[in-house]
Amino acid sequence: MIAWRPAWQERLSLIGAVGRMALTNYMLQVAALDFLASGYGAGLRVRPLFSVLGTVLLFGVLAVFSRWWLSQFRFGPAEWLWRGI
Repeated sequence: MIAWRPAWQERLSLIGAVGRMALTNYMLQVAALDFLASGYGAGLRVRPLFSVLGTVLLFGVLAVFSRWWLSQFRFGPAEWLWRGI
């Protein structure tokens, strides 16, 4: 898509930052959802419509965090650890 329309590169740059920190974002999503939905955490029960909105909100927060993190460091924390191993 980017090869045919270079303008998409700027539009998709935020998602690119999320992809560069995929392992870190996955681990943060799992930790957040486990805490919110488990009995030993918040025990939150959510209707399906709100789960879609929550997913978009969580992805947005992680996208902003990823962009900020990558402006300071070359890799995400989990990616750095994975490469070190």
